[in-house]
Amino acid sequence: METEKLWEIGIDVKSGYRNNGLGTKLVSNLTVDIIKQGIVPFYSASVTNLGSQMVANRSGYIPYWIDTYGNILDGSSPYNTFVNNLEL
Repeated sequence: METEKLWEIGIDVKSGYRNNGLGTKLVSNLTVDIIKQGIVPFYSASVTNLGSQMVANRSGYIPYWIDTYGNILDGSSPYNTFVNNLEL
């Protein structure tokens, strides 16, 4: 959960620019900028997204907690009834 003093960092690098260290460089620089503002950054990556986990690791982040739950909202979720009733 984000707060005034705790911000989540995330990145999505277009496929043609991946594997060149760009994600790591951007996350590292953003991390420093956020810390300079007196805010604690954290990086969140899916347990299935190994590339994102590697960016986090190379940027100096360490695993602190794991969230392995999620919803697939493709009609098979038990929450589908609620999702269909949302007014977007």
